[in-house]
Amino acid sequence: MAIIIKEEKSKINWFVIVVTIFLVAFIGTTIYYLFFISPPLIETVIPIRVQSLSELAQIEFNPQKIFSNPIYGALKQFIPSLSVSTTTIRINPFTP
Repeated sequence: MAIIIKEEKSKINWFVIVVTIFLVAFIGTTIYYLFFISPPLIETVIPIRVQSLSELAQIEFNPQKIFSNPIYGALKQFIPSLSVSTTTIRINPFTP
């Protein structure tokens, strides 16, 4: 009677290899995008409509013109102005 001994073939764990390759690729891509790609400048990102707001920023605002306007003077005030009394203000709100 002969005893036949077969060598065990080493099984390759493909799941571990695929996960390792995926992790190395993910980490490499992340490092590349974080450190080697320069982000686009804000001037190239904002649309043309928003760039026209710079013209609005140069407009001068004169509140005296608004308050002296007769249309503004004809407006009625339906809500009374708020008044703050100094007696109810506490320095430390947590003290009684």
